[in-house]
Amino acid sequence: MGKTSDDTVKHVISFRVNEEERGMLDDLSIVAGVSISTLLRESIDSLKEQVQKKSQAKYLARKMRDSVYKF
Repeated sequence: MGKTSDDTVKHVISFRVNEEERGMLDDLSIVAGVSISTLLRESIDSLKEQVQKKSQAKYLARKMRDSVYKF
């Protein structure tokens, strides 16, 4: 999901990483051919999708379980 013209970046989030983590970020961004900021934005989008899928799967499992116990 790329940035659009309406997608202005207004907020800065900073956090500390150790030498190894910084190296991994550098290596991943080089391999992916994107900046570290883009890499992290894409990672956030991917994580969001994973959480949504897991949440949906739990919801469906709960619905199935509840329907089985109704009988």
